[in-house]
Formats: sequence, structure tokens, C-alpha cells
Amino acid sequence: MVDLESMRKSNAKLGQYFTSCRPVAVFVGATNGIGRNAVRSFARSTRGCKPRIYFVGRSHQRGHELKEELVAINPDGEYDFISADVGEMAAVDDVCRQIMDREEYLNLLFMSQGTADHETETSEKLRLLNAAVYYSKIRFAVNLLPLLKNAPVLRRVVSVFAAGLEGKVVVDDLDGRKISRLSHRDNLASMLSLATVQLSEEVPEVSFVHNFPGAVESGLWESMPGFLGVIIRTLAWVLGRFWYMDPEECGQRQIFMATSARFPAATMGDDGNANGVDLLDGMIPAVSLNGNSSGAAYSVNEHADAISEKKADLLRRCKSDGTQDVVWRHTMETFKRITGKERL
Repeated sequence: MVDLESMRKSNAKLGQYFTSCRPVAVFVGATNGIGRNAVRSFARSTRGCKPRIYFVGRSHQRGHELKEELVAINPDGEYDFISADVGEMAAVDDVCRQIMDREEYLNLLFMSQGTADHETETSEKLRLLNAAVYYSKIRFAVNLLPLLKNAPVLRRVVSVFAAGLEGKVVVDDLDGRKISRLSHRDNLASMLSLATVQLSEEVPEVSFVHNFPGAVESGLWESMPGFLGVIIRTLAWVLGRFWYMDPEECGQRQIFMATSARFPAATMGDDGNANGVDLLDGMIPAVSLNGNSSGAAYSVNEHADAISEKKADLLRRCKSDGTQDVVWRHTMETFKRITGKERL
């Protein structure tokens, strides 16, 4: 376990780390909850090195408010809000085009978009839950991989969801239209972890982290429909004051996972410094899901520790028995059905 104070010390070194290039980062789902906490911490930690930060969300008002906050936190930074409903793959592609037209490289892609809406279907014939939690994250990643590969230092993709809750992959219902809600969550968690392994093997110079954020007030339950949603929101309101993590702590934890050398890529590149902020004394790299294969994908909890060996074994079996290939093929076929191609 990495204690919070060590995470803060690591994050405080970001300004010294970015000496050879200006940090460029994209935060998706940034106008509320976990994403908002993370982007604020990143702006604070990169004072003095003029970060360029793109942050994506639906609400223009929240985007404007957050931009004002970021300017106050770090006046030297450049902050671009992009309003988009990233539950639609066409909107994801539009956001990626805007970034790709402007940037030559990208250091960090941080994605915390999600929903608790298990009923709505998007115009692209996807369940909104799957579209937000899984498909949009993978679409952003595959589209922006060329920019990530070009980064001189720090090449990292972070996906926030349910690491450690991976379960059996239901290969004949990957869109989650028949399975129970609980199984649906576990299924999506496994799909996301398996996709990070796939991506890390395709691009070994980039590291990929799927993490569970802990108990954080994020507004997620506001999207849950029906009577169950009312019950969950009531419980969250009553019990949240005892359970919820402090927003500043949440941001520090997420930025540590986004920038620390605890999560190295398989290939560092010519620079030798692409894996993030050097480890503090006594800290060691996290255990990867890849085993002896190339690439470095991580599934970790809020303490930056790898998931249980039991869960890791489940995911490794999914690779060895071909389930990972089935998930990836399904994902690419879904993208091609919707957009006409697997990636931009």
C-alpha cells in the first residue's frame, strides 16, 4: 500500500519532472466528481511548467466554472474545455480530432466518465452504461495512441472504474442486455482490464492503469433511474458523510496513479525517463497484469496496490483461453459498425 503522504510527495515533484517538455493532458468526465478532483490536482502539481490541459464534459456551466478554478490554481497553464456527450462514439471522435489537430504529443489521457443508468440506449444502439464506462474509454485510447507514443516523457492512460471487481466475462452478452446488474458491472470491469492488457501489448511504450477510486462523491447515483435510484441516492446522502473520501485526497491519489513510475511501461524509449516521477525510497513498481508478455497494464485499488492474485489469475485465464481476443474483436467490430472504422 502506498500511503497518502507518499503520494503527495511524489505529486509535488511533477514540476521538476516536466523539464524537457510542456505537459499536455486530456481529462474526460472532468466537470464533476473524480475527474474534477484529478484535473485540479494535476494543475496544482504542474505549477511552473505551463501545462496545457483539455478537459471534457457535458455541462457548459460546469466547464466554465472549472476553467476559472484552474486558472486560479495555476495561472501559467492553458485550459481548453470541450463540451461533448462522450456516450456517443461520434462525439468521442470529434473530440479526438480537435486534440489531434492541435497537438504533436500527449502525456496523459485520464478518463473517469461513467453513469449508473442501466436502462437508456444511445442513438448508436449501445447501452449508455456500456458506452460511457467501456466503449468511450477504449475509443479515446485507440484514437489518441499516436499522440501518446510521441510524448518525450510520461506516456500514461488511466481509466477509472471498478478494478478489483472483475468477474466472469459473459462472451455471448458483452453488451450486457441479459445479465444481472451486479454481473454487468463485473463483466464491464473485466472487459476494461482485458482491453488495457491488449492495448499495452500493442503499444508497449505506453502504460495503462485501470483503477478503483474508493468511495468518492461523484454525482454518479443521480443518473440511476427508478425507485432503486431513489433508495441508492438516499443511502448515499445519509452514509456518504462517513464514507466519502475528501476531494483533495481523491485528486492526489488519482494523479499519483497518473504520473508515478510505480506503473512503468514495458519500453521506456530513448529518453529513459518516460515512466513518470521517480519512485520514492522504499517504493517499488506495482505488479502488472501482463506477466511475462510485453506491455504493462495495471488493475489497482485506491491505494495503488494491484488487485488480488485471484482476480489477476482470472484475467490471465481470459487471455490464455481466447476470451481477451473475443472481447477485443467485439470492441473493434462495434466501433466499425458505428463509425465505419476501428479507429481514426
